[in-house]
Amino acid sequence: MLVILAFVIAFGTSVAWSRIFLRRDKFDPEPRRLLVFLFVAGCVVTIPSALVEHLIPTNALTSVVVVGPMVEEGFKLAAVVLICWSNRHFNQLIDGAIYAISCALGFAAVENLFYGLSGGFGVLGLRALLGPIGHPLFTGVSGFYLARAKFEGNAWRLCQGLLFATVLHAGWNLGPGLIRELGDPSYAVVFLAVILHYAWLLRRFLRRLGTPDAQRLRVALALGTVSTPSDEPGGPQ
Repeated sequence: MLVILAFVIAFGTSVAWSRIFLRRDKFDPEPRRLLVFLFVAGCVVTIPSALVEHLIPTNALTSVVVVGPMVEEGFKLAAVVLICWSNRHFNQLIDGAIYAISCALGFAAVENLFYGLSGGFGVLGLRALLGPIGHPLFTGVSGFYLARAKFEGNAWRLCQGLLFATVLHAGWNLGPGLIRELGDPSYAVVFLAVILHYAWLLRRFLRRLGTPDAQRLRVALALGTVSTPSDEPGGPQ
């Protein structure tokens, strides 16, 4: 019964957060089937991600601040690339972020469930509350740069997005990593400061995703992914 309750909490909070994020894609919503598939993919990649992390010998601080962020963000972004890169619905900058956020929420749900089962409902409650703030921000940023890589034809954007996601993830893990490695609970102040800052970053990121369609069109024109009227046959010269 406790396992079922933990499952409901971990996955219920991720699904609830997904509704908040997906509202940002209000002009050309993505197919629900694709988003569910990405959520499931995020759940699945937690397993190889955890295996790789445990195979790399390191101390607790390096594990959560360096190894964990690199491996987890790499697997999540790889899943999004494999599933969505050639998908015909991937036709806007916002799509990359929406796909990545869906994958990240699946990852967060499984990770929260595992931590909750091992650490108790206090840990599960804290992670269920904060986890969907962190993972969608990290991977959402890399997904946005994935879209830029696709529409700009610049593979470096993909590496850039992965780097930003990894750095954001590392910053999120820094406070808990210091507490675990040094045994000093005063480093919780560092984590609290990071949470507040990242909540602000997430708000700004969501506002950017929610920009009007006309603004996104201007971005697309700047990237050359759509044509202007003068480019159309018979258009004004």
